[in-house]
Amino acid sequence: MTLFGYDVSVVYPKRSKREEHYAKLVLQCEDVGVQFLDEMAKDKKYDAVVDAIFGFSFSGLPREPFASIINDMIEMQKDNSTIIISVDVPSGWNVDEGDTANLGLCPDVLISLTAPKLCSEQFKGRHFVGGRFLPPAVASRFGIKMPPYPGVKQVMEINKSKRQEPRQIDSNDDWEAQYEAYCIEKEKVIAIKDDEQAAKNDPVPHNREGEEEWALQYHNYCIMKETELAEKERRQRSEDLDSNNNDATSGNWEIDYARYLTAKEREESKD
Repeated sequence: MTLFGYDVSVVYPKRSKREEHYAKLVLQCEDVGVQFLDEMAKDKKYDAVVDAIFGFSFSGLPREPFASIINDMIEMQKDNSTIIISVDVPSGWNVDEGDTANLGLCPDVLISLTAPKLCSEQFKGRHFVGGRFLPPAVASRFGIKMPPYPGVKQVMEINKSKRQEPRQIDSNDDWEAQYEAYCIEKEKVIAIKDDEQAAKNDPVPHNREGEEEWALQYHNYCIMKETELAEKERRQRSEDLDSNNNDATSGNWEIDYARYLTAKEREESKD
């Protein structure tokens, strides 16, 4: 966003010393003018805050310094009309049940990644779903219904409406209504299974219908895919470099940069 002329700050109170990748991302951001802070700036009014503190696997109560950061966001929203944009799950919320700890964080916008989580049933603001990259096999296995993104779009807005009984869906383009009907049916299935478990005096399983499993599986899939693509790109650059070693074309930026990257990777691998 800095490259588009916005004044951007990132609150990063606990920096990872084990993951070199994170340090490189910080350096990359700082190089384009992003400011990193240990805590929220009390004397500055923010137009918008992106809430991305915790992942979907978060549970329990937020500990310091994150609890204070959540409170700062709530105060900014109340006192300065700062727009809070939460990614996937609002920080501190239970992925299935919402704000069970009564923290009071109610974002203005929720951006669900790949598919809305169950806690989004309690969300009342503007709701978007983004990411058309879920493998069909994974979506089919876990019964995830993906929206029909038009053209090359990767984001769709879901307009909340009062949920009653699912209505008949005649158009494949009405994804909002389709997803509404899908959620209602899924809630009924979960309720029936919970009743059956209660009748047997069995504890209700914490993660229902595999929500956490598919999310974890998809996370692992992304890591594997990223590794494969990085290795493929490295091999391609190496092949291009070898094929152009005797190329007398100087000043070819693409070839020169490929050589630079390959040489850099070789140096880093030696270290």
